[in-house]
Amino acid sequence: MHLATRGSFNELWLSEADEKPLILSRNMLSSLLSKIASADKDKPLLFLSPSGIAGADIKEMCDMTKEQAYDLSKLGTRLVEGILTFPSIVIFAAHRCLLGGGLELSLAADFRFATVNCKYGLPEVGLGIIPGFGGIQLARLRSAGGKPELFLTGDVFIPSEIDLGIFTHVDEDWTHLLASVTKLISKLERASSKALIQAKKELLMDFKLDREGVAKSFSELFEQYDQRERMAAFFEERDH
Repeated sequence: MHLATRGSFNELWLSEADEKPLILSRNMLSSLLSKIASADKDKPLLFLSPSGIAGADIKEMCDMTKEQAYDLSKLGTRLVEGILTFPSIVIFAAHRCLLGGGLELSLAADFRFATVNCKYGLPEVGLGIIPGFGGIQLARLRSAGGKPELFLTGDVFIPSEIDLGIFTHVDEDWTHLLASVTKLISKLERASSKALIQAKKELLMDFKLDREGVAKSFSELFEQYDQRERMAAFFEERDH
């Protein structure tokens, strides 16, 4: 089910409803970067993920060196920065889950839609690392105080139980969510595109994602016993 945006939006489906949650491998991150680069910068950008995003590829990360982790973070933050600074409005809509890097991508969007039972969180501390795509800085941008429980506890939440104010819209199910997205699209189409772009620039005027700082902090935790043991335990479904 695709939206009738009449060609006025860049519509990017990250998954289909019957698929497994998307894994953000390095190849996937590079592919998304290419798609954003080729998108029409004068038209709003719409991400849709009915199966959700499970985060970065932990299997890829298990045996990473610090240098490889640094490169992964720089790639991820480059994608996040591309979404954050996309000239026109960006909408991110997801169902089922938005975890780790998936939530970080959504935090870069201007409007963030989720269903009431969509699992969301930044659980990286439980794996011996921290969010590597700028999620901590983005959480501060999107919510007063940064919601430290989002990235310091490793917990996973659902909006119907705990809404940390991360999402701009929460809907009953995917069908209702798409209806809400359509309503927002109609509002944006009636507004001045130049005014929207200028308003977005002012919102981000005092914010700059520290890509280098994020990559250094993230990569420093790799090649450590804690990181490797916790990730191994995750795959083996055992306590660490």
